[in-house]
Amino acid sequence: MKNQILHYQSLFLLLFLISMGVGLNGCREKDFIFDLEHLTGTVWGIPQVIEPGQEDPILDAPTVFSSDGIVSIGPNRFDVWSVRGDRSIYLEQARENWFIIKLNADTLYVEKTRLPGGTFLGKFMYNPMIR
Repeated sequence: MKNQILHYQSLFLLLFLISMGVGLNGCREKDFIFDLEHLTGTVWGIPQVIEPGQEDPILDAPTVFSSDGIVSIGPNRFDVWSVRGDRSIYLEQARENWFIIKLNADTLYVEKTRLPGGTFLGKFMYNPMIR
């Protein structure tokens, strides 16, 4: 019974985060200096570690940002993302801020920090996945 309650609480939390992410995403897109089509229109491959951080990196692929505010990282990890300012996106469950250094059709170059506290997670270069 406890496991079922925990399952429902987790499901409720995920749905709540999704609704918040979609709402926040819509509010801040106009401030974003990059073309969101490059972010959401690309299936990103395994990230290259440019500068290691203070935690072991997650190097799963593909990373897919959906325009509805959901991001999938690898085969089993899902999160809610939103635009946070002119150069940043935020992954809610992971509590990661991705400061975007470069974004175009061929490159997603980010510096990741964990919030709160600002733990440096590293700099990563993503390129489109080749099928």
